[in-house]
Amino acid sequence: MDNHSSHRSEDTINLFKDLGIEILFLPSYSSYLNPVERIWGWIKLKWRAFNMAMPDVHESDRQKEIEQIC
Repeated sequence: MDNHSSHRSEDTINLFKDLGIEILFLPSYSSYLNPVERIWGWIKLKWRAFNMAMPDVHESDRQKEIEQIC
């Protein structure tokens, strides 16, 4: 089970124990182990670099840049 607070409540744990079910919890979430987080990090890096280099760009040009980055 994940680490949602309702899964860790005493009532939930007791219910599973009464049913003879062993509870195994997943490790805590780590963005470093999730590949999609690395992709989003790269996209945000590119987006920030674009905004720093061209702060006065028109909104339609920003949309084109987003499309190009993605």
